Amino acid sequence: MNKYPLGEYLFSGCEFANTGKQAFVFVWAATDGKVCDTGCAWFDGGKCAAYRKLTIPAKPAAQQEPQETVRETAARLGISISEVRRRRRQTA
Repeated sequence: MNKYPLGEYLFSGCEFANTGKQAFVFVWAATDGKVCDTGCAWFDGGKCAAYRKLTIPAKPAAQQEPQETVRETAARLGISISEVRRRRRQTA
């Protein structure tokens, strides 16, 4: 497990960090910031939700622009559907 600052544990919703703050700080310092797999009672073999938030990187939300349909593009440009498809194949 990687090292994490105290704030990351609090932000992830760590039960140990939120309930036993003084004990958590002591364990955090003693384990060099690697609390989950070395000194936490809630770890439970990696099933802890806070542990998962810390170790699994968040997936960026891919925001795609709504794509215009072939029929809509053909109507807007005043060309045939097959011409729109031909143009899309050339640019792809």
